[in-house]
Amino acid sequence: MNRTQTHDPRLPGGVPGQGGGGTRPAAVPRQGGPRQAVSGGGPRQGDGPRRPAGVLGRGSGQDRAAGAEYRAARAADCEAIRSFVAGLSPRTRLLRFFTPVSPPSSAVVRAMCGADGTADVLVATYGGAIVAHAMAAECVGPGGSRAADIGVVVADDWQDRGVGSEILDRLIARAAARAVRFLVMDVLPENGRMLAMISRRWPDAAYEFGGGAVSVRVRLPGAATGANGACGGTAHRAA
Repeated sequence: MNRTQTHDPRLPGGVPGQGGGGTRPAAVPRQGGPRQAVSGGGPRQGDGPRRPAGVLGRGSGQDRAAGAEYRAARAADCEAIRSFVAGLSPRTRLLRFFTPVSPPSSAVVRAMCGADGTADVLVATYGGAIVAHAMAAECVGPGGSRAADIGVVVADDWQDRGVGSEILDRLIARAAARAVRFLVMDVLPENGRMLAMISRRWPDAAYEFGGGAVSVRVRLPGAATGANGACGGTAHRAA
């Protein structure tokens, strides 16, 4: 799909877009309608899941982010993940999946719990309940390199408490350990919080605007320069 790059001074770091911001979840199939941008990470509900990355196991797995625990998702988490998504506010669902629809389809839930084997999926829990979700679906990047389409979403009551940054760090570290060289994500133009975070964390990120979303490509340390790869907009959305 062709994308037209534009510049909008209202977006952080010269990010192209139409103002505001959000990102779609990684590798999650859409449930209909156009994709929209980032809320913090995770799969889209329309054409397939997408997600952001990190490493499990700093200390006991219970750390700075308000005592949350982090681990890989498993098939037994599917119903808990369905309830987690259903409990998100319409705006948070929109920023993550580019649609406020609820409950999520079976295909979306399977992708989000990693049951289809297409993505690396992490969850953050507190008292046994899921409070954040992140996923990374691998795809082909520049020059045939390994890339990961990422998506992240945090429960409304847990936003701005460090959980999103922590689970993203762990997801990215896990991706790097698999020799992933590029991260890709789609973010809604109105998702200013996510776009600002991307601009701060990755000042050299590449942006393109098209189809109502900002597509972001990040080169991880050690990655060579090259032409655009084939992935993007097919696996996840960040929230």
